[in-house]
Amino acid sequence: MKSHEEQRGLVFFLAGFFIGVLYIYFTGSYRDTETDFLSVQNLMQISYMDFAHEDYLWFLFKKRLGVLFLLVLASFALPGKYLLLGFLMVFGCSMGSMLSVLVVRYGIRGILLFLGFVLPQDVIYVPAVFQWVNVLTAWNEGLFYRGNALTGNRRGKWHTMVKTALLAGVTIIGILLECYVNPFVVKWCLKIF
Repeated sequence: MKSHEEQRGLVFFLAGFFIGVLYIYFTGSYRDTETDFLSVQNLMQISYMDFAHEDYLWFLFKKRLGVLFLLVLASFALPGKYLLLGFLMVFGCSMGSMLSVLVVRYGIRGILLFLGFVLPQDVIYVPAVFQWVNVLTAWNEGLFYRGNALTGNRRGKWHTMVKTALLAGVTIIGILLECYVNPFVVKWCLKIF
């Protein structure tokens, strides 16, 4: 991690992950094995699904870019930096919760299944999320503390704009991986059931 904001983001992500794990263990949410998404019946249905990749791609674009749009809007609010860190905490909490349920229910197979659900797209998404928070925090600080929407100087503006364009491209690559590669990874992992 290079910047102070990225380190702070990692702390919030890990705190959220830990909260997600604790929530699952202390509330006993992992016990409802018949009606939730991670039940054996639902997992078996996923293994037999045929994906309409074009529809799934459109769904992912709306979902992922919708979240990104909300993060961009948050960066233009005065407490935007804290909203972005809160997003990282919620993201970590969801990852920790899902991993906890899978491990408690399925043991070592749950870890493999968790990896199947998050790979390969999260290899792209997780670093990209930290970079998005870094860039959007720079926007927020520039807008409210330096009197400029990007940064205080021309070189900084150019650097931030290029980084934003690259991150948008990386996010689109993550969406494509999630649409076209991840369903095959999940189906392969579900063969262990």
